[in-house]
Amino acid sequence: MTKPTEKRKGRKKPLPVIKKKTNKQLSALKTKFIEYYSNLPIQKLAAEYIGKCEDTITDWKKKDKRFSDRLLKAKSEWALKTSGKVKSAEWLLERIMKEHFGESVKVEFGLGEQVKQALDYFGSLKR
Repeated sequence: MTKPTEKRKGRKKPLPVIKKKTNKQLSALKTKFIEYYSNLPIQKLAAEYIGKCEDTITDWKKKDKRFSDRLLKAKSEWALKTSGKVKSAEWLLERIMKEHFGESVKVEFGLGEQVKQALDYFGSLKR
């Protein structure tokens, strides 16, 4: 079998071969990820543990509902198991499960009076 080639300046150069993981290999990787994630549900660390980037994990969650559901279950079980082991369960949950328990802060700021005056002044100038 010949390798795919591309023509470049009169020479034929083989194209890089991209190896795809088999379903069995991918399943094993996802299982390894979930095992880590079950003990510490921080996606970035679990992704690094299996040698993948967070974007890959995000893609897996979007494309594989079963995988996504397993992650949600693992995180919920971790919260239940771990919250009783620390002095302040609230502290732990606020940090690890920010989307549910983190403090939401709304920041509002206004323009200072001097900025308003400057804008009014420049708006009144004619070109």
